[in-house]
Amino acid sequence: MTAAIEPGTSPFIVNVTLDNVRELIEQSFHTPVLFDFWADWCAPCKALLPILSKLAEEYNGGFILAKVDTEDQGLSPLVMQFGIRSLPTVYLFQNGQPVDGFSGAQPESQIRALLQKYTKPVEAETSIDPKELAEQAIAAGELTTAQAILNDALSEQPENYDLFLLQASVCAQLGDADNAKAIINGLPDSHKNSTLAKEVLARLTFADLIKEAPEMPALHARLEADANASQERFWLAARLVMAGQNEEAMQQLLQLMRQDRAFGDDASRKTLISLFDMLGAAHPLVNTYRRKLYQALY
Repeated sequence: MTAAIEPGTSPFIVNVTLDNVRELIEQSFHTPVLFDFWADWCAPCKALLPILSKLAEEYNGGFILAKVDTEDQGLSPLVMQFGIRSLPTVYLFQNGQPVDGFSGAQPESQIRALLQKYTKPVEAETSIDPKELAEQAIAAGELTTAQAILNDALSEQPENYDLFLLQASVCAQLGDADNAKAIINGLPDSHKNSTLAKEVLARLTFADLIKEAPEMPALHARLEADANASQERFWLAARLVMAGQNEEAMQQLLQLMRQDRAFGDDASRKTLISLFDMLGAAHPLVNTYRRKLYQALY
């Protein structure tokens, strides 16, 4: 029996629940299962997880990585059953039993040595494009995994500028603005002026805009008290962009432009154009709101 995989994630990486843990242990009779107990606040966990994720992809089904979020209250019985006392803690199950493991972040070489005692990589029928693999990780929200995949691929393909562009995008999404800008500045003009590069730079612009901004509830409250509070409406639009609520952000920027065109030296119009750049010309919202912008201007 195979444990259920969440849509959009790797077939070799599973988020553990009380519903699928028994299936995973049963699966270890056929394929080793590596249980990784982690927490979001745990820095060593965050260092270890990209390594484990990369190895799971590299082994191509030679083992299953089962991630256990110890902050999930529903998994407390499982954490107690395994006797977890420190994080990260990793157990390798084979034939329904724990046969090996470790605590704390470990170097990749040591983890490989552990895995080699129980399994080996499964040869893929076709080679996996690292760009495609990284894009899948990004779509699944596994940004640190995508970063590890790209770093590894770039060590072998140091002139693959498409990979550098994707790396810049990941850095921007992780809040590493300096590295994102440095990567783009080092690209040839053909890639520096690409749609993705413009999207990355636009995202960094929005990240800068909200550094001094209050949280969204406070901004909404301020605008309820004073609908003409231009600075708060501008901040709200930027926060909406960073939250992925792009249409709501466009609506706020258009309203600000109509109410106070002079605010921030025409900041509402300029920021709306930056948002268009971030989303790309093919995005359906861009076509719709370009027309609305034109109508508001003329």
